[in-house]
Amino acid sequence: MRCFFSDQEEAGILTDQDSDGRIPLLRALLLRYSKVVEYLIQKMEQADKKAFDESRKICYLREDSIGDLTAAALEEVDGEDKLDEEIAHRVVAWEIAHIAPGKGLLWHHLARKGYVTAFKKAHAWFRSKYGLESYRIQIQEKDGILKTPLE
Repeated sequence: MRCFFSDQEEAGILTDQDSDGRIPLLRALLLRYSKVVEYLIQKMEQADKKAFDESRKICYLREDSIGDLTAAALEEVDGEDKLDEEIAHRVVAWEIAHIAPGKGLLWHHLARKGYVTAFKKAHAWFRSKYGLESYRIQIQEKDGILKTPLE
């Protein structure tokens, strides 16, 4: 894996979206390649930190792909190994940070796509990390069609 990415190309390759808005991390999540997922999320977090330190913009996910990373990280598949919880939560946090302003919250997208298990698990993690009040504020926010995630 390490030889595949050069320092200059790394950030672009990690977040390069295909025609369906999918990034390499999603494929690794779907195939349950936990070592690849761990490597990719670590590199993506480092790229974000570097972009922040250099006052550069981060990439945003295409609206139609939002929620897919969280669902792939949190929903269990019969016969497949469960992804390490800490890594799964890092994937959720990364996805939350890469939703463009005005495109709704992760909760809107999970609810709209019917990712029930991912919604419940992300909800429990978010509440435990940020507190109930922060979650209440987010869950009451309306999206572009003036609906909350629960409507």
